[in-house]
Amino acid sequence: MKKAILILAIILSSCTEQNPFEKYLINKDDTFWVEKMMDSTANYKYYNRQSVFLSDYTIESLSSVDENKKGFRQVTPIEGGVKQKWNFNKNDSTLTTSYRTIFKIKKYSNDTIYMKMTTGKNEDFILIKHIQQ
Repeated sequence: MKKAILILAIILSSCTEQNPFEKYLINKDDTFWVEKMMDSTANYKYYNRQSVFLSDYTIESLSSVDENKKGFRQVTPIEGGVKQKWNFNKNDSTLTTSYRTIFKIKKYSNDTIYMKMTTGKNEDFILIKHIQQ
């Protein structure tokens, strides 16, 4: 009996649970994230990019002219090909997306994530959660 309890405790302690930000980021049902970048006039501008963050830590990059309508995949994985991955590091609040782009999460609310790119030109971005209509 003691062995069974010990084995169960080891199994339960080895399970990794998603942190609150990951749960918040992962898309539910028909939701998607619209990406906007701050322009030179300090306004956020939409550049036809959307993302879907999946629970298996893969990401679907979408493209749409209309930010309110879910777009089409920018890259379609070939069967057996490598899917784009994402990762959130809770220790330094960084989100790594496809192509090793790293964002520092500054703050987030119900439907918006404010972040700064730490690779490249260090631009400011926001992600806004939308529901497919």
